[in-house]
Amino acid sequence: MVQAARILLFLAAVAVARAAEDFRAEFVVETTEGQQSFTVRVHPDWAPLGVDRFKELVEAKFYDDTRFYRVLPKFVVQFGLSGDPETNALWRSKPIKDDPVTATNKPGTITFAKTSAPNSRTTQVGCSCSSPYSSP
Repeated sequence: MVQAARILLFLAAVAVARAAEDFRAEFVVETTEGQQSFTVRVHPDWAPLGVDRFKELVEAKFYDDTRFYRVLPKFVVQFGLSGDPETNALWRSKPIKDDPVTATNKPGTITFAKTSAPNSRTTQVGCSCSSPYSSP
């Protein structure tokens, strides 16, 4: 698998919906080692509001042609900012409420980034590369 630090650019996000409770999105990325892909499977029982927003963003093609903007090896990889400031402003104006915490952020899971304010999640997500609360 390509190291997180080598991932450069999202090329496309393609949604694969199987059933309402089994939504998956395949991301195809261009890296310094060639084209790679990964699939995100969402869990409505873990974060129903987050799942709804993630599906909305994927179906709107928000993540197409976006970049990983923060890569801290052995800690986190983050993405979810559009290259278009107007698009970012539109989604930033529509934050979602926080879901209750029902699962840990173990390696390989993604979660929406938020500010220190409650109910501030919008489009940015992070993939945990290590145990929760560990630092790089």
